[in-house]
Amino acid sequence: MLNKIRDFGLYGVQGTLISERRFTVQGYPAKDIQARARGNSAMYNRIILVGTRAYTLLVFETSDKRDITNVERFFESFSLH
Repeated sequence: MLNKIRDFGLYGVQGTLISERRFTVQGYPAKDIQARARGNSAMYNRIILVGTRAYTLLVFETSDKRDITNVERFFESFSLH
């Protein structure tokens, strides 16, 4: 399911996958994706599967100065309750 959601997101932004990492968030399967989107934008996507629900967090950067620190801070601020 994580791969299907990843592929759908990449297709929607005409993106090219750069990297991905599978892990867990609070015990639930998750995946972080970094891609290049149309217009030379960077796309960062975190997908978390909780039962039959999928949560996706997206960050797009259009600047040439890409700062993954802010992306990670945003992703880590999300909590499942």
